[in-house]
Amino acid sequence: MNKLKIFLCYTLRGADLTRALLEHFKRRMQATGFFEIYIDVLDNIDKKNPQQYVMERLHDADLFCVIRSRMIGHSEWVQKELAAAKSLGITKVILTVMQIKKLLGTKNDEEFMIYLQRFFMLSHHIKEPFETQGYTDCEKQFMNNQQTRYIA
Repeated sequence: MNKLKIFLCYTLRGADLTRALLEHFKRRMQATGFFEIYIDVLDNIDKKNPQQYVMERLHDADLFCVIRSRMIGHSEWVQKELAAAKSLGITKVILTVMQIKKLLGTKNDEEFMIYLQRFFMLSHHIKEPFETQGYTDCEKQFMNNQQTRYIA
C-alpha cells in the first residue's frame, strides 16, 4: 500500500509548538500505516545540504500540511515553503496546534482518523493572513473580505 507523503510546514518560534509535540504527532500519524510524514527538525539531521533536502522532500510530497501557530507568519522559511508548494500545486491543509493536541488525545486509531479527516476538511475554510504574499491586490482584497474561521 502506498502511503500518503505529507510535508509538515511549521515554525518552532514561540512556545505553542514544540519539538516534543511534533515527535508525538509524527509517531501517531505513522502508526496508522497510512502516512509518511516529513518534519525537517526531526528528519533533516546530518544532511550535507539541509536546505536542498527540505526542497526535495517538498517536491516529493502528496500533501502540504501547515501547522498554524502564533509565530508562523514571522518565518522566512515558512514563506519559502508556502510559495514552493503553491507553485508545485501541492494540496494544502492547515492544522492548528490545538487540533494536533486534540488528535493526540484520541483513544484509538479510528477516532484519530475521524478527527484528522474532519480537521483536513475544515481546513479549507480557514483564512490565513500570512498567505497573501504573491497574490494580486484583487485576490488579497477578496481573502481579507472572507469571514475568518478558527477551528479548535
